[in-house]
Amino acid sequence: MDFFDPVVLAPLLVIAGHCLTVVGVWYYRRRQTPTLEDERDRVQKKTFTKWVNKHLIKVRKHIADLYEDLRDGHNLISLLEVLSGVTLPREKGRMRFHRLQNVQIALDFLKQRQVKLVNIRNDDITDGNPKLTLGLIWTIILHFQLAALEEQGRAMLRELTCTQPAERGGGCRDSD
Repeated sequence: MDFFDPVVLAPLLVIAGHCLTVVGVWYYRRRQTPTLEDERDRVQKKTFTKWVNKHLIKVRKHIADLYEDLRDGHNLISLLEVLSGVTLPREKGRMRFHRLQNVQIALDFLKQRQVKLVNIRNDDITDGNPKLTLGLIWTIILHFQLAALEEQGRAMLRELTCTQPAERGGGCRDSD
């Protein structure tokens, strides 16, 4: 049997064409179907955006896209100012250098507060890297939410350690 005989070659080419089409359709659909990791990132992005906006509303700011709206560093600095109560310097320009500098100001502030930033650089945030932007916001959430919870816990402990009402000469023992 000669494979180059048109009688044999034509059906083989048709079958090969169909196989390639099936493989191509399968690959296309696989690429279009979101993976579990894509879905997790989408949910985290939405959740973290809501958390950031919950705090930014205090200074009349709002972000629509977590990755895009933190790139210039201004919203990131505003978030840290709201969370910490500290005013931070910022660059006023719109060039890449100014955006990098603003993000660096935020990262340096976090490092000064002993927040561990693993492999997060200013250009990662300025370039809108999704994974590292999510990582940065998660780190900020952990640091500031834990600090708030610790303070609430201390306040509750002070309430519980009160021995007598103040009008009877009693008071609260200082548990710190």
